[in-house]
Amino acid sequence: MNDVTTYDERLLEQLRVGTERIFLSGTRNPTASRHSRLQASAPTARTGVVRRPPNGHEAEDIRQHVKHNTVHKYCKLCESMNVDPMLESSLFMALILLSRHNSRARIAKEYLESRGTQVDVDWDRVQDLPALQDIFSSSSDWATLLAYLCVEVEPAAREGLLADAVLQVLEANLRSVGLTEPHTPLEFTMMCLMYMMPAGTPSTKMLERHMTHCQLEFRDVEVKCLRAVAGFTDNMHDEELCAATFLRVCLATRVQPELLQDVAVVLDTRRADLQVLQGGTVHRTKLRDIVQRLHRNSEVRYEQSFDSWCCQKKFSSTTGLNVQRLLYFINAQSAAVDCSLFSDYFTTGMLHGLAMQELSTIDIEPVIAVITSIRVYNNNVKNLIDFRTKCLEGLNVKARVALTQAQILQLYICCFQHESIRERCWKVVLPVYNHSIQRACGRFRETYPFEIEAVIRCIITSHVMDVGASSVTGGRSSAARPAA
Repeated sequence: MNDVTTYDERLLEQLRVGTERIFLSGTRNPTASRHSRLQASAPTARTGVVRRPPNGHEAEDIRQHVKHNTVHKYCKLCESMNVDPMLESSLFMALILLSRHNSRARIAKEYLESRGTQVDVDWDRVQDLPALQDIFSSSSDWATLLAYLCVEVEPAAREGLLADAVLQVLEANLRSVGLTEPHTPLEFTMMCLMYMMPAGTPSTKMLERHMTHCQLEFRDVEVKCLRAVAGFTDNMHDEELCAATFLRVCLATRVQPELLQDVAVVLDTRRADLQVLQGGTVHRTKLRDIVQRLHRNSEVRYEQSFDSWCCQKKFSSTTGLNVQRLLYFINAQSAAVDCSLFSDYFTTGMLHGLAMQELSTIDIEPVIAVITSIRVYNNNVKNLIDFRTKCLEGLNVKARVALTQAQILQLYICCFQHESIRERCWKVVLPVYNHSIQRACGRFRETYPFEIEAVIRCIITSHVMDVGASSVTGGRSSAARPAA
């Protein structure tokens, strides 16, 4: 009576799969659960987009982007102070001149004298601390920039630094709150002092960032840093003593090579962006424009470009691009140049080659490249102050104050260029070239001669100090170059 019905499991599996496929065409399955319907209506199920895990290099890319922005601000700060960002001393100039000390300029001059470095700092501009802080002032920027520093104490100076009263007070306060141990290296205390020096930044937060940079983990690190800074400021009231200690710490600190490499990358990026801006607006190609151009330019003319000029000069393979551009720039000037003054930088064959006839057509790209390569001013142009006061009256006060000495020198060079390229060169440096500026520059050219020798000295100085760039010695011995 009880018949047992036997089902083939393989047929049941096929029947179940077939039943599920019926509802994949968009009809609603009445027996499906609410959870299944929500999954089917999800965007990933509907569009077929596959969710990929986040990029493993995303955090590193963000760090590199932040570092690039910080170095870019640092280069702008150096330009404002008329110092070369490719020099190691420029970082210490920025740190000293934007420090909390009242005698910032005196400390900076003593640092340059101790290093034996000749830097033409714009001392009038560096007295305006708020203007410098508008360029570089955030805690993140200072923490990123100070990470390029490393303390290297010489054995002869270690005893004196260990006996320094300011460093002893700072180390005692750090030890009292539990941030250091009895055998903490002297270099750690010196870097703590460096992080606490930038003006306009909270010393507590900067000290905390230094702990994070050193990968030191403490409980209640924020409270401990606050107590350490408060104890240090309460016990140190001698401004002269603190300034002397700060100078000694700066002299015992070195800049890591990574900073100069990052600065070179930023400068190359800025040059590339400038070349893109020089290209002008991209217009859509139209057939009628092509036809009109063919009828208008039916004759074939020879124009002497920079490439053809280099071919005629037959430069050797060891002559860098910067040398070729500089020689072309000298040859493109209307004023006569005494090339014998630059025998330390160029070979005899190059100096004889400059005696070529005038250029029939001036290629503006190498001229602009030479003008914009100037990063610092060496205070060797006698009439530059007169140029600033007489030729820039067409600008408003804010625009004139924002110009750095290097930019004023660039405008001075543009003022004496050939009339066919003068306006284009000027607008690369400063987009304003109104009637007042044109008339003032015309009167200035009639009154004052072009100090081309001093200008070439500034250009050569910017090139030979450029780490990693092409040398401007043109294959001569490196003894003629200043030591890096």
